[in-house]
Amino acid sequence: MAASEFPLIHIDQVQPGLYLVLDVGWTNHPFLRNRFLLRSPEQLQQLRSHGITQVRYCPKRSTVAPKPAPTSASPAAAVDQPSVAPLERYRHVEALTEKQWEHDALRRIEDEYAEFALAHRGLLSLLPRQPREARQAADRLATSVFNCIADCDIPAVRLLSEQAGRQPSGHELGVSALAILLGRECGMPEHKQKHLALSALLHDMGKLQLLPQVREDHPSLTEPERRRYREHVALSLELARSMELPDEVVKAIAEHHEYADGSGFPNGRHLEQISAAGRALAIANRYMNLVCPLRPELGMTPHQALQQMYGPERARFDPHLLARFVRILGVYPPGTLVELADLRKAIVVASRPGASLAPRVQVIDDPRETDLGETIDTEMQGELRVRRSLPVDELSPIWAQRARELARSPLFVEPQTMPVWRSWHSAECEPVLNF
Repeated sequence: MAASEFPLIHIDQVQPGLYLVLDVGWTNHPFLRNRFLLRSPEQLQQLRSHGITQVRYCPKRSTVAPKPAPTSASPAAAVDQPSVAPLERYRHVEALTEKQWEHDALRRIEDEYAEFALAHRGLLSLLPRQPREARQAADRLATSVFNCIADCDIPAVRLLSEQAGRQPSGHELGVSALAILLGRECGMPEHKQKHLALSALLHDMGKLQLLPQVREDHPSLTEPERRRYREHVALSLELARSMELPDEVVKAIAEHHEYADGSGFPNGRHLEQISAAGRALAIANRYMNLVCPLRPELGMTPHQALQQMYGPERARFDPHLLARFVRILGVYPPGTLVELADLRKAIVVASRPGASLAPRVQVIDDPRETDLGETIDTEMQGELRVRRSLPVDELSPIWAQRARELARSPLFVEPQTMPVWRSWHSAECEPVLNF
């Protein structure tokens, strides 16, 4: 539903419990998202301090009704003023520089990501002794993660900082974000997207009962160790049933290592035997495992991971979902080291559906420096395009090390890719994918 379709009310009618819909660019207000539940008087004061006099709200998602309209304003003026341009209501907001925007945007997203990671660790700590409490915590977290993505008018996959990557729940949060975006991209109903979020957050919980050395499949495992590793699916299912999760969620957890060509485990199912949620979860999980394995030396760059999945492993995945997954991440996924047209090196920090060859990047002037340089939206600056992805084996040791470090940074979602007011259309023409 477009923002302009929601009721418009005076700022004096706003109170905590209203679900607000801000109909301007994300950078023109102090909140992480354009749509959110107002929770405190402090947040209301933030709106007032930015010169905001009118806002829209969603009655369905609000927990309270607006206050009565102020007596000094007529009902028509308080409720509907279509002649007032959205930007006029936000005219006192100071314009941000690109560098300020990048810094503030990342900080907001990482704060939210840290809260989700803390909640995820908390729910896992309740298992296996308190399955009912763990179920309640998981439902709350899945709803929160889903809502923060569903409320994005223009979602983009965002690379977070290396510091954020120290969160132990990074795999599950990354899989959740990618799986929800994939479900959304494919038109999955919202209630099924919420179930998909729950499956993604809990698919590996059985690994808590395994020794650390067998929590990941890698070439040095013995056959008995590999069999033990594969038992994590059954262990996850046992916990899922103790939590009384919905059948659809349990099924997706059971299928997160099943592949369309029958080469997966534990049951060797084929495409038609795997649920839609299981297919989506398998794609998101495989990508995150390729890029961020527990053993860093085994990790691929994001571009290499897509090459692997779209090339040698292509038969493993639902072809429709895989194509949509590439559309979400782009040909140069976040975390990929690239060479620009002017031969500078940069790291891809954000990509959005519909711009597979035009990500947002940050220049790296010196691989020994932790701070990234200039931000460039390659779609807005057509001449300064991405020339190619840089394979690690073509780089000097110091650049190769930096590329691997950045590739392991966590992924999440940001509301929009740049502070520019324009509309993206799902009918945008996609280039032929060629890895």
